[in-house]
Amino acid sequence: MKTKRHQLVPAEKTLVVKVYNGAIIHGEFVKDSLIHWASTKKPGDGGIDDYHGNFDAVLFEKWFLRLCINLQAYGSCVIHMDGTRYHKRQQNPAPTRRTLKADIQKWLLDRVIPPLLALVKEHKPKPVYVAQRIAANHGHYLLYTPPYHPELQPIELVWGLVKNRIARRPAKTPADLSARLTTEFTRVNSKNWCKFYRRVLRFERKYLAALEECELLENEDEVADPEGVDE
Repeated sequence: MKTKRHQLVPAEKTLVVKVYNGAIIHGEFVKDSLIHWASTKKPGDGGIDDYHGNFDAVLFEKWFLRLCINLQAYGSCVIHMDGTRYHKRQQNPAPTRRTLKADIQKWLLDRVIPPLLALVKEHKPKPVYVAQRIAANHGHYLLYTPPYHPELQPIELVWGLVKNRIARRPAKTPADLSARLTTEFTRVNSKNWCKFYRRVLRFERKYLAALEECELLENEDEVADPEGVDE
């Protein structure tokens, strides 16, 4: 028997944790931060698994702008986010070996630098990410968690909880799935959030304790692209 699989794209979802004198006192979803829509791509289209590929930097930055505006109700916030590709679109990307010759020449000429690719690395500016600019413009500070460390994202635990609840009784139609998602996210309460956040803190303290023993990479180019791993 063949079963029909229904998909919705869970765009983004954001937790606010209130901390007072080092103690976690409350956790909740940011108002209007939960959005989803019907997937337009089937699993396997263009090498895409699950719902990834239905979301990009343009959609993310539109959502993130609204989030930063809504976060102002909490005052200045520190935002933790994984480093998937659409979270880190650069305002000032420099050419790479995959860049077209004409684009490299334009990049060099725009900066009045002799058209030699070897000079690109020497003059390459520090990355400036659009999401960081959006956060700063609204009084917030954005921090990216390290690649390949989803355990540092409490939202991963919340998303897993919601998916497991829905999987126990699979939706029959996209409308049913949409309604179930809304219901299950509503069931995630402050107690759940605080529990998951404390679990993340245990990992953070463990890694900080071992930090002196680790050799950190200063060049971001040496780190593989984390897309599809942190999500």
